[in-house]
Amino acid sequence: MTLSMIITLGITALMIILIMMDKLPFGAPPLLACLLLVIFGITDILHAFAGFANSTIVMLAEFMAIIAALQKTSMIVKFKEVMFNLASKGGLRAYILIILIVMLFCSLFGTGSTAFYVLTIGILSTLPYNKKLPPSKILMPAGFAANHPLLPFNTALQYGILLAVLKSAGVTDHVSVVKFVVINVFLSAGFLLNCVLQYKFMPDHPINNPKGETSSVSSKPDVKLPKWKENIVYIVFIGAVIGMLFQGQIGDAGYAIAGLAVGVILVIGVLNFDEIRDALAAPIILMSAGVIGVANALGSTGLTKLVGDTVAGMLGTNISEFALVFIFCILTSLLATLTGTNIGTVYVFAPLVIATSVSLGFDPRAAASAVVLSAWCGHFLPIDGMPAMILGAGKYSAKEFWIFTIPQYFIRLLFLTVGSLLVFPS
Repeated sequence: MTLSMIITLGITALMIILIMMDKLPFGAPPLLACLLLVIFGITDILHAFAGFANSTIVMLAEFMAIIAALQKTSMIVKFKEVMFNLASKGGLRAYILIILIVMLFCSLFGTGSTAFYVLTIGILSTLPYNKKLPPSKILMPAGFAANHPLLPFNTALQYGILLAVLKSAGVTDHVSVVKFVVINVFLSAGFLLNCVLQYKFMPDHPINNPKGETSSVSSKPDVKLPKWKENIVYIVFIGAVIGMLFQGQIGDAGYAIAGLAVGVILVIGVLNFDEIRDALAAPIILMSAGVIGVANALGSTGLTKLVGDTVAGMLGTNISEFALVFIFCILTSLLATLTGTNIGTVYVFAPLVIATSVSLGFDPRAAASAVVLSAWCGHFLPIDGMPAMILGAGKYSAKEFWIFTIPQYFIRLLFLTVGSLLVFPS
């Protein structure tokens, strides 16, 4: 391990510790880490703060403003009312139903949709405090549910990556999308199981209202937007989502469409400039943009490839198929979390696990499928958009966050491993 790797790992560890200690303002630790990377000569200013020009971060900031506009529409008020009515009933049934609703809508957007998780967490964070089912009890599981489709038929991104890595490794065995969807179902089932197991352990504290102040539906503010403004907000939101979904075909224009939507919202007066500025520069944006600079530094030092090669060499030939797949799922998800590059990490680890599987006589499709999906299964550290936003919006402590995310991490990977081996038995 080189000196630059050691320094970068040390700075990353310091950033994570500062985030979890919650002693600095939310979003500040990654910016401090970026500055330290420059000071120690690991990277330059341009690459350290490249996250602020990252297309995903730009889109995330734009959607923050769009979500702020949606909060003023009657549709969102009605949706909140439905959520509040479920929460007011309380109990495990309402808890699970809210999670399932989010997972069902996630089926439309697909795994890893920035637009959907921003919308979901934004709405959930505005729910009033209710003792029967506090927002803090539901925001974290329902927030992560935005990454787990109940009916995973929109798997184009991950399925395409799977086919690409198998082809590049010379594996010609066919992988049907139906089998890949079944593996996704195992993953979502593991997530849902963790949510059920965690129900009694989720924290009870207010997010908006003072503790003990139970709100009612009637206390919600009346919508003041004229109908024509509401309709325009809906149109630009749909346009922004469509642009995001087709970004793969139209390039960065897909992200720019969301920016134009924000411009329309400003022009028609749904939000004023100060409101848009606050949304674009929200702490979650600073957090996400700063982390990208740290992630780039980890990747550029060669840490990911070093870890992969080292582990592959250590495993040898005397290992079970389950252990092989599970270990590589952990490595892929861990490095994807630390580096912030899901696809890039897959392209490092997938060839290694495919080659190892072939040499040991295992079906490489099982390992490849699990490794591809595991890249979107980190989230046990608040250094990515979704977990960072959940931590901040839910006002969770480090202990509360880890009590949910660490079991979630291992349960999901266990189900993912089992599912892939059942679908592609050797």
